[in-house]
Amino acid sequence: MPFTHPGPTVWLLLLIGGLAWLGYASGKFAIGLIHGLLQGWLACTAWRWSQALTDSASLSVLVQWAVSSLTGNVLFGSYLWVSLNWFRCHHNEAFSAIQVADYKSFLRIQVQPDKLTVHVVGVDKIAGAECSHPVKVHMVEQFDIS
Repeated sequence: MPFTHPGPTVWLLLLIGGLAWLGYASGKFAIGLIHGLLQGWLACTAWRWSQALTDSASLSVLVQWAVSSLTGNVLFGSYLWVSLNWFRCHHNEAFSAIQVADYKSFLRIQVQPDKLTVHVVGVDKIAGAECSHPVKVHMVEQFDIS
């Protein structure tokens, strides 16, 4: 069953273009374009699977959502891993998902009647079960929101 409405095609082109731009912003346009094409292929494949499995529109949407959410997240995580380890780009995006115990931070927010004060606190070293040292922290940044 071909697309009968231009809406899905427009969304698919926006997805591919947006992910290609994400690669371009890090200096690796081809990687972003490949990622966009893979995500587009995945969306079309999930749509075709959902159409083949059921005639019900609501069940079809549920199947497409389940397939796309599981495989899309794996594909995006793989993209971040490859771009960080092989191409040395997307450091900030990829590092946010890495579970490194000694590189954490948190926000301390002071609420006052006329402003919010946000303290960004970095944790240098966490205390483990076998460690007796205290947690080492440092102030990363402080700013006010009026």
